[in-house]
Amino acid sequence: MIFQFKFVLLFIICHGFYSCQRQNIIIEKFDIANKNEILTDNHHYITEEYLIKNWINNIENEQIIDSFVCSNLLHDYKSVDSYFISFYKYSPKVNFDSYKYSKKLCELEMVDAFILGYEFRKGRFNKVKRNLNIDITQFTKFACNF
Repeated sequence: MIFQFKFVLLFIICHGFYSCQRQNIIIEKFDIANKNEILTDNHHYITEEYLIKNWINNIENEQIIDSFVCSNLLHDYKSVDSYFISFYKYSPKVNFDSYKYSKKLCELEMVDAFILGYEFRKGRFNKVKRNLNIDITQFTKFACNF
């Protein structure tokens, strides 16, 4: 009985300490990686890249990103053939300085740092979710409530 009480008390103290220490995520636009191009076949595509600091994979942070996307969509995104919004976990290998130093190397690291993506293509809006812990990617329909 005393062992169980100590275990529960230790869990509550550790959980409380962790909750107090958790920092809010910070979203920074990764402008140097963004593209707005029209290809030779007259296909217009736009990419928006963002870095996320203090990322913890949980539903609350995912909802923050969902809300951010809906609040920051281009006003004419439906007129673009392909529109991609991607979020990457900020790290020593994926950041502004590493991209300036070696764009190619940073882009390779970005594949592993991908967290969430949103794509509007051919009239459909999808969410691409990657679980970094188990390396699974899920595609689901996404909608903003305007």
